[in-house]
Amino acid sequence: MLEVNQLLAQIQYALRRERAALLVLELALHALGQAAPLALPSSTPPPALDGDADASVPFVPTWFPCSAGPDGQMVCAIRVTFGRRGPFLQRFEFRDGRAQEGELRYSEGQATALRSSPGVTLDAGGAPGVPHPDSRLPGVGILVDGPRRRILVGAPAFLASAYLRLMFLDGEGSRRFYKTDERRSTRERVVTWRVEP
Repeated sequence: MLEVNQLLAQIQYALRRERAALLVLELALHALGQAAPLALPSSTPPPALDGDADASVPFVPTWFPCSAGPDGQMVCAIRVTFGRRGPFLQRFEFRDGRAQEGELRYSEGQATALRSSPGVTLDAGGAPGVPHPDSRLPGVGILVDGPRRRILVGAPAFLASAYLRLMFLDGEGSRRFYKTDERRSTRERVVTWRVEP
């Protein structure tokens, strides 16, 4: 449990640090005539699923692989607790090519076999997200990268952000950002982007 708390603290620190860089990008785009502002991760996390605002997790920074089940259903094992006392997300299941109809399997408290649509399902290809107003997990979003058979889990607003598209999808689907350089060290990754008008 200590490792999970340390990881969460590192994620929160990284999000605060990256927010300043995203603000500079937003101002540059505004100056270039970008009509819509970038979706930035909020400095305050989304409401927690269990009512404890400090326990919410805006983003899980890892891709979860998906594999085909025996009935043709795609199954993406997640196994992550979303918040301190929040639901334990077990897996996301969907039919290939129909991720917007997918369901999360989760457990909460004594209930172990619960199902719900995520709050929103997004496509890594850039198609608009599909909100699910009837979801019992409105603070959980799923971003599906179908061709690579993988998903990301996080707050819907963060999954739709320009930051996520640049850092986790390498700018795929972006019309204004072009990657010009990338350098890595043991613990850091520095990427340089050119912003086009």
